[in-house]
Amino acid sequence: MASRTARSQTPSWPRRARVRPLGLRRHPLAQAVSLCLALGTLGAAPAYAAITGTTTVSGSETLSFGCNIFSGGTLSIDFGGSLSTTDNLNNLAGGTLGNAGSLSSSYHLRNYGTLTNQTGATFTNEGTLANAAGGALSVAGDLTSSGAITNAGTLDVAAVGQVLGTGSFTQTGGVTTADGLLLAAAIDLQGGSLFGTGTLEGDVTVGAAATLAPGHSPGILTVNGNLALDGTLVMEIDGTAPGTFDGLNVTQGISFGAGSITSIVFDNLFAAAAGMSWDLVQGNAFSGVGNINYQVTGLGSRYTWETYDEPSSGGGFHLGLRVQDAPEPGTLALLALGPRAAAPGPLTRGDRWPGPRTPRGPESPAAAAHC
Repeated sequence: MASRTARSQTPSWPRRARVRPLGLRRHPLAQAVSLCLALGTLGAAPAYAAITGTTTVSGSETLSFGCNIFSGGTLSIDFGGSLSTTDNLNNLAGGTLGNAGSLSSSYHLRNYGTLTNQTGATFTNEGTLANAAGGALSVAGDLTSSGAITNAGTLDVAAVGQVLGTGSFTQTGGVTTADGLLLAAAIDLQGGSLFGTGTLEGDVTVGAAATLAPGHSPGILTVNGNLALDGTLVMEIDGTAPGTFDGLNVTQGISFGAGSITSIVFDNLFAAAAGMSWDLVQGNAFSGVGNINYQVTGLGSRYTWETYDEPSSGGGFHLGLRVQDAPEPGTLALLALGPRAAAPGPLTRGDRWPGPRTPRGPESPAAAAHC
């Protein structure tokens, strides 16, 4: 029987496909499916396309598989170009996703880097658009969302920008600057801050950990809807003329929750005087005004202040602040002894000692014994 030569049994491992980045413009996105990078931690999909250089979309493309834009990588959609994504698109920290044409996402688009929707561009979100902590999302064109938008990073809606649609907007941290239109079925600020001089369209909730600050020192913010304020409202005052102090205009009702804070900050360069007043908040109806905790800074010790909520001549109500002269220190001491002590004229014998007096006259046994 012929003998066989013994051979070493080396395990046969499947060969790993060579990974090539989409770093050159000459590679169309349609070919990227063969250039996958296995990153199982980023989703259920077994492989993701890797963009490490610059990839430009000039025509019409569909991305039907996961894609990661790595640090230093750029995915750019030219004016006239169109990109539709039906799977995960992750713009990682240090990556850039720029849209000057048309971008449509029907699944998850997560931004950890820089995402810009330029003037004249259109961005449609039918899934989830998540701007993560550290991410920067700027909207100068139209962003239409029927899905969910979440923000924990920096979101800038420019004066010419619009966020439209029937979806939801939730902020858990970070900063939103709304100088244009931010429209959603519900605007829920759970954390972070929102500034701006634009319009919030829809009912707005400001949670206990969130801050609403109209303007940019100063300015006016409009809410077309109801406002539920459980967090902090910051209003700045730099003068008395229109445009020199913040304003919040709410077309429907405003409810102030228990523990809500209204912080009114006077600019150090502005010299306030007694008799000055400011209508800061305008609403169709107020509720929970007694829950407001006021914090006034920058006014100085010469003056004191009071707040008021009154009917507005144009309808509805306004909430404001009025400056008054602070009482003289001596007056404060007299007021501590009671209103009679602060009144002009000599004190009577019975007024010299606070509290009950010893009876004087025939009814007093001590006085009758003395007589």
